[in-house]
Amino acid sequence: MSMEREDFFEYDDTPREECGVFSTISLSGVPKDINLATETYIGLSNLQHRGEDAAGMGVYNGLFWGHTKEQGLVSSVFDEGKYLNGFAPGYITVGHVRYGTAGEGGFEAAHPHKGDKHGFLLSLNGHNRQMEDHTGSKKTDTEMLVKHVDERMTESAENLEDALLHVLRKLNGGYSLTASDGKSLIGARDPWGFRPLCLGRKGDVYFFSSEDSALGDIDDVVEVAPGEMVIIGPNGVRSELIYAVDNPSFCAMEESYIARPDTTFEGRNVQQTRMRKGRLMAQQEVPGFAPDIVIGVPESGLDDAVGYAEEMNVPLRRALLKNPYISRTFIKSSQEKREIAAEQKIRVVKQEVVGKHLVIVDDSMVRGTVGRVVIRKLRNAGAASIHLRIMFPPHRHPCFYGIDTGDSSQLLANRMSHQEMVDYLGVDSLMFITPENLREAISPKLGGLCMACVTGEYPTEMATISAESLFARVRD
Repeated sequence: MSMEREDFFEYDDTPREECGVFSTISLSGVPKDINLATETYIGLSNLQHRGEDAAGMGVYNGLFWGHTKEQGLVSSVFDEGKYLNGFAPGYITVGHVRYGTAGEGGFEAAHPHKGDKHGFLLSLNGHNRQMEDHTGSKKTDTEMLVKHVDERMTESAENLEDALLHVLRKLNGGYSLTASDGKSLIGARDPWGFRPLCLGRKGDVYFFSSEDSALGDIDDVVEVAPGEMVIIGPNGVRSELIYAVDNPSFCAMEESYIARPDTTFEGRNVQQTRMRKGRLMAQQEVPGFAPDIVIGVPESGLDDAVGYAEEMNVPLRRALLKNPYISRTFIKSSQEKREIAAEQKIRVVKQEVVGKHLVIVDDSMVRGTVGRVVIRKLRNAGAASIHLRIMFPPHRHPCFYGIDTGDSSQLLANRMSHQEMVDYLGVDSLMFITPENLREAISPKLGGLCMACVTGEYPTEMATISAESLFARVRD
């Protein structure tokens, strides 16, 4: 059953990352000591938080691609007996997990995508408006990218590396991607560095991953630089510059919400960054504010709550429990089922909250619908007062670089005044971390972050163009 966009956001009140990539290559042929399909399966499982809608993998064995992709979690798509044992041993893999948006999804939208004429595979994390199809078909931006690269290879007799480099130099969106033609493995990151990508090495096996935490015990890891394309093949490892920009703009939501706590970006551990946010939020409190306990909303609000509680010298309590067996509410087949799922997702430990003045720490707020459910549950459990602290500034603008938060009309902070949000949520007070403190927590250097969803200041040109003019550009 397809869902209307309004229903999608009404019952799933979190930002949605589009996907994650994980790909491998062995420079000495099919390795004897490890199975790259299994390694990719493990890597994709470790990136499951970045995409729960679909998963896909291609394995090249020297003659042809073994290629499968389906909707579902990694564990269900790549059941070991069904697929992993069915892949012929290979020396290149291209893997992907996808988080689809409303009205999209299904097998066709899952990655990796394959070139129709030249048979290469490509997986992408991100979004590029220039690559949207304006002809009325339902092709995604990634499918359009594959189409243009395929055409470039045919028209100019270029290899995958040159054709991909040519097309990417015409674009200005946010992405990280991996691609392979069976000869080499390519990893590329957009010039602004919106989306992350790292490269790991273990012997003569190389790994591209959206997050270093997915690489397990691999110690030799570097981040692919913004605007860098890394090519790994028979001639070794080298890189090309797509193009350079003056204002790299790493997505602030990556460290605030999306990434795993054990991931590292530019030397910064995500868990420690979130704890710094909590401490800085505590410093925003008015003198004399003294709650009884601090509660973090699971899961990504927990680390922020630790820092906040430590700075406030207030006990941290695990009074909200998340039911891991309740699937995402927006995929339910009826409104009644979605409402029931939203109610069941979070449980309250009543003994911890009755008669207490609470601070509730959450990572972000999009529409506030699920937040209302949590606040009501706490009220019913006997909380004396509830003070909500949001560890991301108010979302007022849509993202065009790979995170789906809805358009401006669906964002609570864009629709309501501060007092209206307080009344809507049913809290005694509401505070957001300031943009300055968010920047300070993530990077002491003010700058280098994309916060367009907060400020409306987009780092790239946002004008859309027609499909015809795009075709002309990428063929130039």
